[in-house]
Amino acid sequence: MNTNGLPWDRLSVIPEVVRRFDEKGCPALGKTTLQKVIYLLQGVSGKYLGYDFSLYTYGPFDSQVLQDLDFIENMKGVTITPIIGGCSGVSIKPAIGTDDIRNKSDLMKDEIVQQELQRLISDFGKLNAKEMELRSTLFYVYRDSKRRNELSTKESVVSLVQEIKPRFDISTIESAYDELKDKEYIEFE
Repeated sequence: MNTNGLPWDRLSVIPEVVRRFDEKGCPALGKTTLQKVIYLLQGVSGKYLGYDFSLYTYGPFDSQVLQDLDFIENMKGVTITPIIGGCSGVSIKPAIGTDDIRNKSDLMKDEIVQQELQRLISDFGKLNAKEMELRSTLFYVYRDSKRRNELSTKESVVSLVQEIKPRFDISTIESAYDELKDKEYIEFE
């Protein structure tokens, strides 16, 4: 559905993710975690949600997500509040227009999208932005190697991620890799 020329399928993703995170009582959802959840959702659902991610400083990133987030905030679809205290960042919460925006598209009502979003929240909803950065980067490297039909192993993926993200030690990357494999986000032999 494309009312008033706006891309409602894409715009409906953010309020749906924000609403679902809030309903599950997950920790504050910030911009980095939002990016990673949308990237993973698009990847695991197999549904194009309107974003074209590339690997960036903090993992998969699409500037369109931030532009859409600002637009949705202006439409009163979400509220963005600075976090005061020891952490920097923001907390994104549902607002009075959340449901109106979500309901302008059938994409967020798709059963596969809903199931995969539920699974992502269950598996990763309690993680912080740094932990999501690592998992989404692992998933990105895994998918990229599959897309290029490269034969990859755990060692090759972990090694490449360690090159990309040197601030993570090998054991942390291996542990996150094993978690993704155990939860069937990656399927290397």
